[in-house]
Amino acid sequence: WIERAWHGFKMESLSSMLERGLLPSDSSRIGARFRVDRECLYCCSDNHVGKALGYCNSVPCGSNLFVSCMWELAVDRCRLVASKRRGQWLQPVDSVRIVALWVCLRNMQHIAEGESIQAKWEPLFEYD
Repeated sequence: WIERAWHGFKMESLSSMLERGLLPSDSSRIGARFRVDRECLYCCSDNHVGKALGYCNSVPCGSNLFVSCMWELAVDRCRLVASKRRGQWLQPVDSVRIVALWVCLRNMQHIAEGESIQAKWEPLFEYD
């Protein structure tokens, strides 16, 4: 069945995802964060959207503003690959459809204590 899922990511990978689409985590691709034996995307349910947010970072975009993003997906849960992490699973890329890119723009006063932010944008961190 089709269900909503969330995929959090570092802002440095956004340009690559917009150009190439969502690429799976696999051990053969440079820059892949996770090592799995199948080409999959990490997804989180609505009840665990906070876990997906944990993979996001806020980067400065001028005038005391910070931006972060997260993908909303439609996934075929019949094809999920179980994960040992609560509220998170692996999803084969061909069973994922992008629904929306959620963009969050906040000033420093509205960023929660302990949330990941960067002091400046570093172009060398962008994934190719």
